[in-house]
Amino acid sequence: MGKYFKYAIGEILLVVIGILIALQINNWNDKKNKEKQKHTYIESLIGNLEQDSISLDRFLATSKQEYDKTGNHATRIYGPMATADSLIYIARYEFNQTTNVFASTFHNETFKTLVASGDIELFDSEVSNDLMELNSLQEQAILNIEKHNENYIRQLAKYAETYTMIPVIPDIESPVQKMLWKNINKKEFSSLFISVVVLKAVLVSSGRTYNTEIKKRTSSLLDKLRKQSAK
Repeated sequence: MGKYFKYAIGEILLVVIGILIALQINNWNDKKNKEKQKHTYIESLIGNLEQDSISLDRFLATSKQEYDKTGNHATRIYGPMATADSLIYIARYEFNQTTNVFASTFHNETFKTLVASGDIELFDSEVSNDLMELNSLQEQAILNIEKHNENYIRQLAKYAETYTMIPVIPDIESPVQKMLWKNINKKEFSSLFISVVVLKAVLVSSGRTYNTEIKKRTSSLLDKLRKQSAK
């Protein structure tokens, strides 16, 4: 009886040990698969962020001249030497109504997949928080820039109902354009033009500020992900 009992206990122990070994192997395989999946996500995130970084660099470079020029206009229209005639000169020969200073689309496909699948938990809290904060900043920037742009376009359309835009070829106006500038109401013009310049200055400045901050956070996150990728 004792012999069979010991034999039964031995069998049970072997089964338990077998189960524990199987669980350990399964856990090891699961960990390995998660590490592989995380690495795939890291490479995808790096690709997305590198695309955004290139786009942001381009917008920051191209917006520098427009930022400086718009700031110059804003300073001059509020300067002590500003007159209605000086404002008319800026409107006729310098002010460019078009603007394209903000990277309004970002490559966040991988981030959205991570959030939707719950796989963002594969990353440590520092990286996951950085991803969340960057995406939140991008969304906030898009909404605010759209608002500033709508305000600017609305006022610009009102301005364009009465006053001509800068000629396609600078310093060259058609006879009709010259005629339209002859008998304008300088007080009404000045008030409307100043509001247009100010709204554009706000739009351009906001776009550049957001681009700079997003670029900074994008670069920081890229550095962290590249270090993890190299492990």
